[in-house]
Amino acid sequence: MNKIKTDMQCPFCGECATRYVFPTQSRLKCYVCDMVLFLKYIDDDPEAIDERGFGRLAYEPFIHNEEIMELNEVFR
Repeated sequence: MNKIKTDMQCPFCGECATRYVFPTQSRLKCYVCDMVLFLKYIDDDPEAIDERGFGRLAYEPFIHNEEIMELNEVFR
């Protein structure tokens, strides 16, 4: 199974990196701060790739992360 090039920009620690993930993955762990990020598609098409060769983006926290759930409760 081929891995997909992913653009990771961690909102927690600011780490930016290019990572490679399996097509079935829905989350990615930042290797600097160990926080879990949500993997979303570049486009509506799961097979789409942008002009830089990225197929996935990891810019947002994973919603089932305990810290995120606590923050959501605070801001309700």
